[in-house]
Amino acid sequence: MSFSTVHSRQTAIKITIKVAIAVGAIFVLTITLLPYLWLVITSFKNYGEEFDVPPTLIPKAPTLEVYKGVFTGEQLGRHDPWPLFFANSLAVAGGAALLCTLIASFAGYGFARFTNLKGGTFLLILILVSQMFPGPSLLIPIYAMLRRLTLDNSRLGLLLLYTAFVLPFTTWMSIGTFRNIPRELEDAARIDGCSRLQAFLRIVLPMSKLGMATTALFAFLE
Repeated sequence: MSFSTVHSRQTAIKITIKVAIAVGAIFVLTITLLPYLWLVITSFKNYGEEFDVPPTLIPKAPTLEVYKGVFTGEQLGRHDPWPLFFANSLAVAGGAALLCTLIASFAGYGFARFTNLKGGTFLLILILVSQMFPGPSLLIPIYAMLRRLTLDNSRLGLLLLYTAFVLPFTTWMSIGTFRNIPRELEDAARIDGCSRLQAFLRIVLPMSKLGMATTALFAFLE
């Protein structure tokens, strides 16, 4: 077998491998993007057409009514403009992020500094266990509780609900942040006459700005 024949076969194998990789990548990309493509196509269909059996790939009569409904709210039976919906989401998410960060900063500092506190380990485990419950399994009792407190269908109810779900993990995040701050800095502040709260507010909290900003961003996105 000549050298040119061997070289040709090696080249053919390399080309085949590259083509197979390219085809596989295109297939995976298509599977990944197909739901988004279907979402865009469906947005141009008339109301009710998305439930046709079998489904239609191309809209029968393309329309922009869905996009109009987003901006005017008319398709929801209301006439609230989209800025109101956006403002509601921003207010609830921002309020929950601020509340989570505030509570998590004090809770995380306490867990990080008072490591010998009786029952502290149990509380940390309890926080972790609370994250294991699937959200849907809690919907009915949460709704019943909010309804009893007359907080259903209210921004305050949503804010408290989001805070309750996100607070355990943000507390864990803040614990790691405060554990990385040396105790000696607090001790020096205490020697200079600061109380523990003053040392926390003047020394520890400013040094944890980056970590707490990350915690706030996580809470906002959640």
